[in-house]
Amino acid sequence: MTEKKMVLLIKFSAVLACLILCACIVLLVSQLIYKNELKNKTDALRSELVTLQSQQNELNDYLEYKNSTEYIEQYAREVLGMTKEGEVNFVPKN
Repeated sequence: MTEKKMVLLIKFSAVLACLILCACIVLLVSQLIYKNELKNKTDALRSELVTLQSQQNELNDYLEYKNSTEYIEQYAREVLGMTKEGEVNFVPKN
């Protein structure tokens, strides 16, 4: 090989190596950005999950109260005007 061809081959190899390095850097940066976006989404979903679990616990407590004997008796007395056996129900006149 002539010296001119050798210099041209070295320059071509250097340019090709720089292009490959730039492509790798671009891919690395894009993957880091994507990873950060996924982390943000994961954090948001975990926060939403905690909120929904709290709401579920509140609703379960509410449902348990609504199915309790205490609530059913209170509802029967206040809304339906029912009384226990032996009790007298007083209705105020307006």
